[in-house]
Amino acid sequence: MGWGYDLLLPLIIAFGIPAILIFIRNSVRQKRAGIAKEIKEGFGFADDATPSFEFVEAKYAADPKDRAWPRLLIGSIPFCLVAMLGLEIIFAQAGPEGAKLGRWIAASALLGTDGAKAGEVTALLGFVFAGGILFSLGYLMRAVTNFELGPLSFLRATTHMLMAVVTVVVLWRAAPVGPDWIPSGTLWFLAAFLFGFFPDLGLRYAISRATWLPLKSERTELLERARGTPLEVIDGIDAWTRFRLDEMMIMDVQNLATANPIMLYVETPFGLYECIDWIAQAQLCTIVGPTAFLALRRHNIRTIFDLERATVREGATANLRAMIADVLEQSARDEAAAAKKPAPRTASDAPEPTPAAKPPVALDDEDRRHLFETMLDDLHVHRLRQIWELVAAKLGTPYRRLSPLPGPSAATPSAAGTGAVPDPGAG
Repeated sequence: MGWGYDLLLPLIIAFGIPAILIFIRNSVRQKRAGIAKEIKEGFGFADDATPSFEFVEAKYAADPKDRAWPRLLIGSIPFCLVAMLGLEIIFAQAGPEGAKLGRWIAASALLGTDGAKAGEVTALLGFVFAGGILFSLGYLMRAVTNFELGPLSFLRATTHMLMAVVTVVVLWRAAPVGPDWIPSGTLWFLAAFLFGFFPDLGLRYAISRATWLPLKSERTELLERARGTPLEVIDGIDAWTRFRLDEMMIMDVQNLATANPIMLYVETPFGLYECIDWIAQAQLCTIVGPTAFLALRRHNIRTIFDLERATVREGATANLRAMIADVLEQSARDEAAAAKKPAPRTASDAPEPTPAAKPPVALDDEDRRHLFETMLDDLHVHRLRQIWELVAAKLGTPYRRLSPLPGPSAATPSAAGTGAVPDPGAG
């Protein structure tokens, strides 16, 4: 048959992807190791026991004995073979040998809609591999971004594609024909791509159809009461910033609250002070809840350290603690009222008596103070406070608080008469 585009192009793509990813991985390591070195020298983390920085240094420190690329290349061989097979199946719809590359791509987009059984099966596998390869590319790129690309990453991507192919073939053989109003194969082409991109989706669908299996069911209604908080509630994070944080597996506010600020600075284009501020906001939002977080922000309490200074640090007052406690209590009532839904009733159901509301427990100032100390006693808060203190110490004692601004220089009579400019250093 010869080496045409239908054989040579899948070979180049399948073996070129791991080579490019390994090259990018080495470049990422060198760049981030340089940033970590600058942080070490700029903030003096080498003189202090800072676990947050030690994690970064251990992750990106250069090791002359480390030869990761041969292991990565050998580990990527199964992925290359399976991906090459999938690409050849996709390009198999290209027509006779010798056709131009454009015809192959166009024919691959059609993927055998001629209704023939053999063409339909080939097209089905093509859609599965298309979804699986696209998912694998995104997964491997995310592994490079997080600097966790290893031989196991390629093996997992290979298993993903094989699992998707087997799942779709089994489902197709079990129910090859869709409803009468859907043309033959059309529904399965869409399902094959989705199952190839999300193989767990195909397995869950197959399990849901097999109701006779003795499997433990999930209480999905609890998800309504355990919703995640989107990152956009954090001041300074928009949709584009969230897209970048998604690459670091930071999907919601809780993920951001537990993130390492130094690691986040090294692995993203955002500034160190910006990362610290975002994490401090996220920790406050995680501890008090999104409703109370937005309410406290209206009172200029926007980070976990603002809450600490306002409630338990020196200068905090009982009235301020009572005000913040009222905000938290009202926000909790608002969230409970929003989540409460009336139970479905039938005509034969008798109205249930309303239970008597229990009087709220009266808390004194000592109770509130202990409650706030309990809320602030968290390992992630302590870690962030350590970094905050080290950075503040590097800035210097005069900049811990704003100094009073000097008043206007009093003009002397001689200066006023001659028009001379007063000495800016006077006073």
